[in-house]
Amino acid sequence: CDVVRETTSAIWCSRKGMSEDELRKLVNIPSAKWSPFYSSLVGSLVNRNGIYNFFHDYLRQAVEVRFLPTLNDKKIYSKRLASFFALQPMSYRVAEELPFLLYEAGEMESLKETLSDLNLFQQLMVTEHGQYDLIHYWKLFDHFNEVSKVYKEQLEYFNGNRQSEDFLKLSKSLAQLFIDLSLLDNAKKLLESLLHDFEKKYGDEFVTIVYCPWNFSWKSRCCHETVIELLQLLGSVCTKQNDLEQAETYYRELLDRLNSAKTWKQKLQLCEGSLGLATVFQMKNNTKESEKLLLRSLELASEVFGPKHHYVATIINKLGQLCFHQGRLDKALCYFLQDFRLTYNNAGWNYPRLAGILNDVALVYDEKNLEECVTLYECALAIMLNVYGTQHVDTAMIRYNLGTVYFASNHFARAKYQWQEAVKVFECLLGVEHRNTVAAADAVREVTVLVNSN
Repeated sequence: CDVVRETTSAIWCSRKGMSEDELRKLVNIPSAKWSPFYSSLVGSLVNRNGIYNFFHDYLRQAVEVRFLPTLNDKKIYSKRLASFFALQPMSYRVAEELPFLLYEAGEMESLKETLSDLNLFQQLMVTEHGQYDLIHYWKLFDHFNEVSKVYKEQLEYFNGNRQSEDFLKLSKSLAQLFIDLSLLDNAKKLLESLLHDFEKKYGDEFVTIVYCPWNFSWKSRCCHETVIELLQLLGSVCTKQNDLEQAETYYRELLDRLNSAKTWKQKLQLCEGSLGLATVFQMKNNTKESEKLLLRSLELASEVFGPKHHYVATIINKLGQLCFHQGRLDKALCYFLQDFRLTYNNAGWNYPRLAGILNDVALVYDEKNLEECVTLYECALAIMLNVYGTQHVDTAMIRYNLGTVYFASNHFARAKYQWQEAVKVFECLLGVEHRNTVAAADAVREVTVLVNSN
């Protein structure tokens, strides 16, 4: 009975299920006893890539009633199972199960300590689902700024060569997480430090000659793929910070260093740099140069990945953005719907970029004065709240847009709430002087007057 209790309770409390090897280690019984028990149990389980779970929900309900009838019982066993996984060598399975079990057990301090482990962090950052899990668990605590503090402290204790590939991989993952969480200053400082170190490391071996038109001279520059990637990330961060001059500098430097792209990797980096510079030109209202770069990027991406790849879809979206800002609404809508179809087919519904596409379609509908834009904004907001929570710039941007529609339809109280929530996030993550913060704050003041007058 104890073996039945242990195995079935473990499967019930786990996030994905349990492997046979995990169950054997957990119950710790001789093979002679395990084999007949396992043979009788496995017929009631379903095997998904070596992970066993209940074949039918009525089995799950029966186990809950018999062995885990109360919330306290569930917490106790979740804690026991978490202790088991904590003793196993770090792997994606451990990273997948351990934080979940600690949360279910109510062990929040242990959860924070576990999330702070850079080994677990690296396991989760390997996949998109792992990245979403990491964001979800950190969302349970007070503020995302806690994330940068914790991981920077852990990075200081890195035991190894700080110009090694391991350190580069870890640092880039941290920078990407900071970008995803809109911790842009932290991301920029980390990337600048990496760029300095790796230009020194590869500067003598991987060299290209670049023409400098401002002084009519030729100079040697490092063109190693790691340095190119860091230039790309820095351009992206500066763009998000609205530092367009610095962003253009990074992107032009990147494109100059890829003046003889031949491999698929170099072509992809050339494509990414062109996309980044196209975004900067669009934000500077230089739409002609922006469209040239986007069409060239689409050509490169289709050559490397094929026409149905999700990366191609992102470029199609950027062309839609450009057409929208030019007032070519029907053309923009065609691009956005094409992007939606490709992205949905590749990633499914609950995916944050899909929220961005819905927001884009809603903007077009809003310009056309179509009522469906409200539903689209609300769907986009629901996806972002589910994935990232309230403390994210993109969530706040959708709130701002939704508030604008509510305001236009005389739903002033709803508009005020959405704009107030947007202001909180913009002030915290972008600063009080950022144009988004100023616009949202002005909107709150305007709608407050109308709400008070009513």
